[in-house]
Amino acid sequence: MLDEVEYITPGLSGALGKHWDHDFLPFWQCIRAAHQETHGQVSFIVAGVNPACVDKPHFEGTPNPLFQLASPQYLEPLDVGAVREMVRSIGRYSGLRFGESVFAHLKDTYGGHPYLIRIACSEVWQATDTKNPDKLTSIGAADFGHRRAEIKARLSQPIKDILLSLVWWYPDEYELLQLLAGGDTEFAGEWLSESPESVVQFARYGILKPGAGEFAIADLRDFLTAHGESYKREISPFTRGDMPPELLPQIPDLEALGKLFEKRSEIEIRLRRAIILYLGVKFGWKQHKIAAAMIQGLTRRPDRASPAELFVGRSPQDVINDLYTLDLKSVVLANWDIFKALFDNNKSRFEMNMDTLNRARRVDGHAKPMSSEQALEFENSHSWLLSRLARVPE
Repeated sequence: MLDEVEYITPGLSGALGKHWDHDFLPFWQCIRAAHQETHGQVSFIVAGVNPACVDKPHFEGTPNPLFQLASPQYLEPLDVGAVREMVRSIGRYSGLRFGESVFAHLKDTYGGHPYLIRIACSEVWQATDTKNPDKLTSIGAADFGHRRAEIKARLSQPIKDILLSLVWWYPDEYELLQLLAGGDTEFAGEWLSESPESVVQFARYGILKPGAGEFAIADLRDFLTAHGESYKREISPFTRGDMPPELLPQIPDLEALGKLFEKRSEIEIRLRRAIILYLGVKFGWKQHKIAAAMIQGLTRRPDRASPAELFVGRSPQDVINDLYTLDLKSVVLANWDIFKALFDNNKSRFEMNMDTLNRARRVDGHAKPMSSEQALEFENSHSWLLSRLARVPE
């Protein structure tokens, strides 16, 4: 599979990928030949935000080997039912219960765009007290209204990312969106009526509502009104390959991420061993009692209606390898009297350091950049946990 195929598409690849203007055709002729000669045993998928590599019949007068080989498929915006499923499942895990009015509000406000919806929910979650693990906090549409300014600020960069491909590859369409956002619906309506395929394209991008010239995402319309022209001037002089680094997302240090993953995994492995060892000694290695102690600390989640089901036909030693960082933390806290000596009877310090460890999962799991402050916080928590877990026999 080749993701972000526009990097190697002729005319789109940018200054650093100019050789693909010539190398694209022989490369794909080779891939297609292998696909045909092996009778489909070699298969491929391409993905990206610009379908030119499969839409254009020719490049520089030479037939495009990918043309009509496959028709492009678009990830459609979520409907209300899908928004409900996503938000409710993540919300329960995060300690929130969303009211029915929320789902239609999110669909209407953010056009069914899953990432924008998750950001909006995250902003509401950060402002909500979810410290009581036994009770879900109810959230209604009004809670999103109260955090409107904060949500709008956080959506600024994702909206730029959505518009980026239009600025580079569809400048006429981008200008049309600017006219629509500015209220010039008469000219834009005429243009869209003459080019109905553009409405379909915008709808596929989740920008306009299907079959209409109305914006699906209000914040995107507001961004175009306030910053559309300045953003175009900022981006359009550059091709994808020669963008100034300050205009691109920060690139994470892969070596640092690798070390972070290694250290985090070391703590999780040691903690799993410690839990089984301490519970085993406490209950004379009776498997049902070890399982019962672990179940005390495990909560219900969308992917496990009952924690006890994890142990059906399985030993605690096997189940513990399926538990996440927060699960391990909860098992220890539920059996604190057994583990308190190992962690110097410092319950709050243990909780804080385990939460830091869990946040680190989001960094290496999503290949996100890590600030020096985050790195220092992680190192402190790692050192504290490792010094205690090092007491556990190998």
